[in-house]
Amino acid sequence: DVVREALERGAAYFIPKPCDLPALLGRIRASVSYGADIPPEDNGELQAKRLIAQTLYDLGLSPSSSGTDLAQAMVQILLRNPEAIRQIDHALYRPFLQQGRRDTGYIEHALRYAIREAWTKNATEFQSELFRNTVRRESGSPSNGVFLAVVAEYVRMQLHHQDRQCSALL
Repeated sequence: DVVREALERGAAYFIPKPCDLPALLGRIRASVSYGADIPPEDNGELQAKRLIAQTLYDLGLSPSSSGTDLAQAMVQILLRNPEAIRQIDHALYRPFLQQGRRDTGYIEHALRYAIREAWTKNATEFQSELFRNTVRRESGSPSNGVFLAVVAEYVRMQLHHQDRQCSALL
């Protein structure tokens, strides 16, 4: 009938209205085949990495900056262990020393440079919305610790919101 005719005319997917919820969920699962070869436990981490990268980009950090790479990795650490922000040198900077980074001063500087560049060259409404009263007056940008904590909390809330939306569909 209508579905068969639509498919014969070249439609890849056709769901009539009002839609049958089990059929819709089946179509969604079938069309999300890109995640099929990724183990389910890795899907959440992959989703978090993508959201972190997008958030940093939206805040104006340069994708080619070593400070942006450090920020992305540190936010991932904070998602796994929010208490790490209390020991920023030990819990966030020190793991990168073992990866061949020069010293904590280098790590601090690379991160600070990426944040300042974003605030001076790419001031966005998203920055103002997310960081409100946390921007330091003397530098015009948030401190490294505040930046990492706010981004981690924002990503955590976004992931929680996405999980709730997916659970509602299922």
